[in-house]
Amino acid sequence: NTLSLESLALDGMPSELTTLETLSILSLSHNEMITLNPAVLKAMTLLQELNLSHNKLKELPQVIGKLGSLTTLDISHNAITSIPVTIGDLKSLTSMDCRSNQLSMLPPHFG
Repeated sequence: NTLSLESLALDGMPSELTTLETLSILSLSHNEMITLNPAVLKAMTLLQELNLSHNKLKELPQVIGKLGSLTTLDISHNAITSIPVTIGDLKSLTSMDCRSNQLSMLPPHFG
């Protein structure tokens, strides 16, 4: 199941996403998001692809590491300064795009 909420000027993740338990692909690119709601992310246990590119995100919540099915993560073109250590818990992750951010280093044990 795929959902595209691109270019809608969203400033956050809609709480209604928690009801989409079988969602596997979600794109929230080209919005105005500054932060991500950890409770909404935590509910997306079957998510395989997440596109958060072209937003205004400054950080990723620690709960991102709980998305055990995630294979692809696009956080490019944001204002992220650091990646949480929990990103290393994503054992299924095969692709992560973090271009055009403000990263100075990657977390230890990444990959």
